[in-house]
Amino acid sequence: MVSTSISFLGKSKTQSAHLLRLRNTLNDLQRQIATQKKTDTMSGLGRDAVRAQNLRTDLKNMKSYVTNIERSTLKTKIMSETMTEISRVAQDMASGFLLETRSGEVDVDNLRSMAEHHLRYIKELLNTKLHDAHVFAGSDSLTAPFADLPGLNANIQAEFTDWLAGGQTPQQLLDNVDALTGTALGQSQSLGSAGQVIAKIDDGLEIDLTVKADHPAIEDIVRGLALAANMQFPDPAVDTATAEEFFIIFEAITQKLGNAAHELNRENNKLVTNTILMENVKTRHQSDREIMLNVLNDIEDIDTAEAVIKLQALETQLIASFETTRLANQLSLVNFL
Repeated sequence: MVSTSISFLGKSKTQSAHLLRLRNTLNDLQRQIATQKKTDTMSGLGRDAVRAQNLRTDLKNMKSYVTNIERSTLKTKIMSETMTEISRVAQDMASGFLLETRSGEVDVDNLRSMAEHHLRYIKELLNTKLHDAHVFAGSDSLTAPFADLPGLNANIQAEFTDWLAGGQTPQQLLDNVDALTGTALGQSQSLGSAGQVIAKIDDGLEIDLTVKADHPAIEDIVRGLALAANMQFPDPAVDTATAEEFFIIFEAITQKLGNAAHELNRENNKLVTNTILMENVKTRHQSDREIMLNVLNDIEDIDTAEAVIKLQALETQLIASFETTRLANQLSLVNFL
């Protein structure tokens, strides 16, 4: 009788352990169906855990690169549009000078008024902002790069005054204006020392997006417009300078504006090329992301249909096991006493 009791007790414990395993498996299948994940811990993936972790790291980096590209392309497009407008303004002014020359009569007051308007407009363009950041200020994006238009005009007026009085030749005037840089050219104090703007768009791939307001072509456009906005035709009654000297300056302004507009267009083309490159890299990132997500899903996600079938089969098995246990209990030694 003792032997029979021990045998029954052993079978009962075995059956209970079996039922517990089935219940745990059932709970796990229910969790999988609810979360669509094979496991709720990385270690539960076994040998695929490292692979899944690496994929997640790569996807995080890729998301960061795509974000950098989207922000950078928006900025470069705004910069490119603005540079195109700056070039147009300079070319329009140069064309106006040429038309005046061909007409045989130069309306200095009209050209000066036009240049004053264009110079103020150029200041606004160079201080263009995106999300409160000045796009032509380099790394010092919180500071407006074109800061002192009155100071610039005063410096140019001083050169014209000296020339009119016979204190310098036309070429000396032009050389002195070409020598104006930094704050003397109306720029902020920090623009010259502001650093580059770099966008990291892939592992080992960085793009220089820097075009500052002190770019040589932009500075020449500012110089040309400032000269035009402050030019004065000599009055023979009081000035030493001559009309012939005036037209030397006049012609130099025309050439400076035309050449600078051409050079700025070339710089703009580089910016457009970088924008296209970034968009191409973004497209590749998005394609790679889809592939990596599919691989990660294969590692981490369940096949829902397969899990449901397993769950249904397990529920049937569990019901049968409970029934077997119930029948076994009815045949226990206690029922025979």
